[in-house]
Amino acid sequence: MSANDTAHRSLDWSTVAEGWDSNRQLVETVKTELSRQLVEGLALTPGDSVLELGAGTGEFARQLSAAVGDGGRVLATDYAAGMVELIERTTADLPNTRAMRLDAADIGPVAEPFDAIAFRFGLMLVPDPGTALTESRRVLRAGGRFAATTWAAPEHNMWLVSVGMSAMLNGMVSGPMPTEPGGPLSLGDPDQLEKLAQVAGFSEVSVKRVDVIFRTRDVDSHIAHVTQMAPPLKAAYRDATAEQRDGFRTSVAELVKPFQTADGLALPGQALLLLAA
Repeated sequence: MSANDTAHRSLDWSTVAEGWDSNRQLVETVKTELSRQLVEGLALTPGDSVLELGAGTGEFARQLSAAVGDGGRVLATDYAAGMVELIERTTADLPNTRAMRLDAADIGPVAEPFDAIAFRFGLMLVPDPGTALTESRRVLRAGGRFAATTWAAPEHNMWLVSVGMSAMLNGMVSGPMPTEPGGPLSLGDPDQLEKLAQVAGFSEVSVKRVDVIFRTRDVDSHIAHVTQMAPPLKAAYRDATAEQRDGFRTSVAELVKPFQTADGLALPGQALLLLAA
């Protein structure tokens, strides 16, 4: 593991659990179509058992729970303890769903294989995604289905680049780039993603692009959303000087200006949907 791998892996996502909690409606709105396609790709039926990796707030676990019904089961997991607490609260009323802290790269023994695995926007945060894919294949039953979403390349995700680039330009952050292993934009190449799944042992693999739009009221709202949900940016904004914050806001405003509408900002994003069996 390189120094950059270690830096990304050491990020404590529990520090932004509160931000994910308060922004969950925005997150789910942005990911509505992606989530629909992910569930459709898993072809879930009543009675199925599903493992969700990187379950975050637990909102998507609720959709999985509804898809498998009372006779099915959902194990919703996350590496960050703070996120697992959110999952527990979000799914407390669902008897077929259980929350658990789990490392996607080291799932460990399972009592019986799963029918399906969902990994919504977490695979790219694993420093060695190949290992996570191999682990997922190991705990799936023969013919089981795997679905994951990752962010596409930086040029397709101005919602994130606008804030990250501005933080760098104003000396607020340093260290590994978001395109390096474990970073949020590290799996933006569809061919690379497809090859990783094939090497992990999946034989039926497809990757498609799905466009999304981040709608927010104004520049300050956008800055608040992103800095509340990304550990490095949250720490950088907290520790920045007043001069750095002013420069940061000016930079973000300039980058997002082309996406201003009469109703606020409409920032483009693009995800990759990986389906494998």
